[in-house]
Amino acid sequence: MSALRDALRRLDEDQGFAAYAAFDNALEDAGEDAAGLEPKRLAILRNMTVEPMLPILRGEMARLGWRAEVYLGDYDAVAAEVLAPDSGLHNFDSDVIILVQWLETLSPALAAGEGDAGEVARVVETVVGWLAALRERTAAPVLMNNFPDAGELNARLAEAVAGIADVYSVGWAALFARLGEGRGFDARSWKAAQQPLSRHAIVPAARAFGGTMRALAGKAAKCLVLDCDGTLWGGVVGEDGVEGIDLSEGHLALQRHALDLHDRGIMLAICSKNEAADVDAVFEGRPEMVLKPAHFAAMRVDWSDKAGNLGAIAADLNIGVDALAFADDSAYECAWVRDQLSDVNVLHLTGDAGGFATMLQDSALFESVGLTDEDRKRGRMMAGERARAALRQSSASLDDYLLSLGLVADIGPPRPDEVPRVAQLTQRTNQFNLTTRRYTEGDIQRFLDDPAADVVVLKLRDKVAELGLIGVAITEAAGREGRLDSLLLSCRALGRGAEDALLACALVGLAERGCRRVIGGFRPTARNAQVREFYGRFGFTPHAADGEDVDWVYDAGDDVLTPPAYPVWLDVRERT
Repeated sequence: MSALRDALRRLDEDQGFAAYAAFDNALEDAGEDAAGLEPKRLAILRNMTVEPMLPILRGEMARLGWRAEVYLGDYDAVAAEVLAPDSGLHNFDSDVIILVQWLETLSPALAAGEGDAGEVARVVETVVGWLAALRERTAAPVLMNNFPDAGELNARLAEAVAGIADVYSVGWAALFARLGEGRGFDARSWKAAQQPLSRHAIVPAARAFGGTMRALAGKAAKCLVLDCDGTLWGGVVGEDGVEGIDLSEGHLALQRHALDLHDRGIMLAICSKNEAADVDAVFEGRPEMVLKPAHFAAMRVDWSDKAGNLGAIAADLNIGVDALAFADDSAYECAWVRDQLSDVNVLHLTGDAGGFATMLQDSALFESVGLTDEDRKRGRMMAGERARAALRQSSASLDDYLLSLGLVADIGPPRPDEVPRVAQLTQRTNQFNLTTRRYTEGDIQRFLDDPAADVVVLKLRDKVAELGLIGVAITEAAGREGRLDSLLLSCRALGRGAEDALLACALVGLAERGCRRVIGGFRPTARNAQVREFYGRFGFTPHAADGEDVDWVYDAGDDVLTPPAYPVWLDVRERT
């Protein structure tokens, strides 16, 4: 087991092919004794040779805590696998399905630039037919790459599959564009073995699938923490001065990518050993800086050790350290953070600054499975948090502060366009999450279609700003007994009583269904210890369940189930 742990630890420092191959060998030697890794069944359907990708896929799944059990479909046999009800695929009972397609096999005409609109339509119809057949027989999410240099086809495919639940596009087109012409495709390997990926493309192409699995598992990074000297700019501002630091294209490209992440809802922070006044002077005195102070949700600029400051940043943002991705050009600082805070995702920016942005993109740490309105607004929401902090300082007591906020909660069933955000919350929320069950959009839709289930969402706003859709409860009823399958709230809304209102509304729904006994499950994780006793505040009593899980039970007997009152400072408006 020590060899496996060492190989897995090496992957945290080195994402080269050799490191993945070494881990794969250690995993094979460990066999069924790969303790701590949860078995996950991964099915791969392909029309190209994918064997070189397998060590990377297994390694990325292991970094998520999974031991991959792989079913590899025959070469170019996708139709037979998905359409035959007794195929090897359907007997495998997949947890995740990867559909790896190469355009030269799927449509030689389009790959050669000779296909017309009719050929595009044929390819779209073929792929959609496969996906529809998969969705009839399995609820497993399907991850499918798009195609390099095939903009029209990719756009048509994206539009056509938008209505098929739990199908996720993996961005090979963007990857090949980053690699540049001639660096992604290996013509000799394609001709000899139908393996088109060059040595430059194999690892990032496979990691892109791993990044999507990371997002579905709720383990995508939520905050990018950047060093300053040597990272945001070249040189050392304390020695070179504001005018002497290097803001050439490599550093600006990194800043542009960080800004793109910010616009997608990823929080940004700075962790730098520096004089705060010097860093402030760079933002003020170098107008070519792409990033501005307003883009950062937290800054720790001092001479304290970076591991301690990263912990403080996580506390400031009310997220776990495992939600941080720390990017620094210093090998020493990266090694120190790995040693002191092993859960932090560390990205050592090596070599010329011209490759920094690509390294960040290829890390696949920030992959998402959809962009919601809340993602786009997160930057403004963080600015609202700073305004609330100032208001809290001027209030005489917590109750006065909460009353002064003018909190309004909109609670009830989700609208159809809110289903992606509901699924996203189940995938991302860790701290106030009683069961941490991760659900896809298709899963949420199945709850909505189930006559015995209810999905309740909570949107919150105050006089400062909108906080958006930040809470979800999922309940199931069977006669006189109800169960709280999920109860979760975004960490940025904690402490305002919204969690109490969400539970109360969920219990109202179960009472209306005639339930007299309610079970609220608690599944402990490394991140949700703060909610261990949550149900106990409302008259639930604990009963042992499986392992460390606890069932909290509220039994009204012959009486009507009486939900708790809403907090007095919260104006609750129930949706119909």
